[in-house]
Amino acid sequence: MSAAAGSMMRCRLASFDDLARHPAAQYIPATRAPEREIDSYGLRIADTPDDLVVLNDAVIVPSAGVVWQGMWAGESIHNLPGDWRTKSWLPGQWDEASGTIGFDAKQITPTDVVEEPVLMFDTMVGSGNFGHFVHDTLPYALMLQRARAVFPDLRFHMSRPQFPNQVRLFAAAFGHPVEAAIDVGGALLRRLVLARRQSMMGGPVWSMPFAGLRHARAAALRAWGLDGNGGTLKVFLHRFDDIANRRARGLLYGRNFNNTDALLIGMLHAGFVALEPGRARIEEIADLLSRAETVASLHGAGLGNLVFCRPGTRVFELRSHEGNWRSLEATSLALGHRFGAVTQPVPAPGEEPYLDVDAIVKAIA
Repeated sequence: MSAAAGSMMRCRLASFDDLARHPAAQYIPATRAPEREIDSYGLRIADTPDDLVVLNDAVIVPSAGVVWQGMWAGESIHNLPGDWRTKSWLPGQWDEASGTIGFDAKQITPTDVVEEPVLMFDTMVGSGNFGHFVHDTLPYALMLQRARAVFPDLRFHMSRPQFPNQVRLFAAAFGHPVEAAIDVGGALLRRLVLARRQSMMGGPVWSMPFAGLRHARAAALRAWGLDGNGGTLKVFLHRFDDIANRRARGLLYGRNFNNTDALLIGMLHAGFVALEPGRARIEEIADLLSRAETVASLHGAGLGNLVFCRPGTRVFELRSHEGNWRSLEATSLALGHRFGAVTQPVPAPGEEPYLDVDAIVKAIA
């Protein structure tokens, strides 16, 4: 793949199925039939197939996506924000009329060649957000196993997680440390293995990899010597916030309330063990949650730790009166939990949002 310096190359936006149907691609079908769709109060969740596609002589664009055979695959393999077409980091210039993206030829002219097969998986948002790390990235642990069964010498490409707990969880779930990844952005890959994007959230039917999420849970608990058979603990995932800082940030999608300390006290009185995920090691969090009968948390990335809860665990998400994105609800349901949402009251005009502690305790007791 080469072009004159300064020239522009246009590529059409491609879905995973566009790549899989291409005569030059090698399609590897799914190994199992999809499980039954989940319907939770209008949220429909379908099981994501574990199929793969192998592309010869493809280039991973350093910012996002893959260029191959005049096509650019972006959101079909990465969880990109809905307004990705206007983002400053977008590697090329998007043209809405033609549905194509234009690259400066230098951006996609390879500077190296990688001969061994490489698996690329979704770490775009997950590298810096624990909730997305759980439902966007961890399911690929099972896909890595599947791809290695076909290509034993397979390497993998990813964005490095930002937080120590993510790094330790990655190693436990994948069976390989993040240091085993290779950075091949900008290289010509003789054999690139791509999985269908595992978590697609949006539209009338969301998709999540039921088996992939369960595999990540089982692999992590097994790596840390935890049986995951559950117990009778009641765990509250608390968040210690500086009130002045919280007010300066604003409502932040309904995660900020003016009486979180009162909630902590109420939960302790109700017999809950309180844990701040950001101040505990991931192994300690997994130990507690794998032995929990009930888990409760405000909406937020910390609730992503529900990945350690056994099937049948009661999981409660405390939501803003305005509602919250239902990604963690979908994750919980795919893992086989008994999920419930507790929506908070509408504050009076001019007042800050507050938590109805008595109602919360009554709902989850």
